[in-house]
Amino acid sequence: MDSYQIEWEVFDRVVLDDAVVEVTAIITGDGAEYEAGEFIYSIPIDDSGVHGRGGWAIFDATADYCFDDENFDKAALKIVAGGQDVADAVEDGTWEIAEWAEDCGFEIEWETDVR
Repeated sequence: MDSYQIEWEVFDRVVLDDAVVEVTAIITGDGAEYEAGEFIYSIPIDDSGVHGRGGWAIFDATADYCFDDENFDKAALKIVAGGQDVADAVEDGTWEIAEWAEDCGFEIEWETDVR
């Protein structure tokens, strides 16, 4: 499984600075864009209309990347979390993506950004 490896120095800084972590999973495989949309819609929606659970939210970030992909075999899913339990939230959200991607036979490349 292509699970996410937490970068502890990044997460320690996030808690101290009250920042937000964004972890993006670049998904590659047959039908990845369609399946990524289906995956997001399988995640519960909160009162604000945002998909997520347990301190993390998930968004389709495919439009943020200019994939040169006529077959829709690439997608980007973004986990966003912050606050005291940011590491736990990111770990939970990325684990769900990794399990789903493995079940679908997709490969994942992870990117981390702090805002």
